[in-house]
Amino acid sequence: MNFGRNLNVLGFVNDTLTHVGLPALVQQEEGSDFQKALFADGDTVPGPRYTVIVTTEDTTVTPYTNSFLDGPDVHGITIQDQCPDDPARTSSTPSAPKTWP
Repeated sequence: MNFGRNLNVLGFVNDTLTHVGLPALVQQEEGSDFQKALFADGDTVPGPRYTVIVTTEDTTVTPYTNSFLDGPDVHGITIQDQCPDDPARTSSTPSAPKTWP
């Protein structure tokens, strides 16, 4: 996304995406107004315990550390911290050996 900002074309691209009926793509941009409003009160609520399992090989959420939640009772697991040679990617994370105890 920095590439679009550096070229000063991000506003044009976002306007075009919204105009053609794809506002969700604009909303997913890091720091978008949508995300600021969504996470204004944090990304967890009191009560539940959260476990987030991520892979350093994630190509969907970049950087992969953006997958982690911030709040009480949050346990974050990076597959490669448990098994450095595991090449698990986003689509294979549910079947990675360290995903299941």
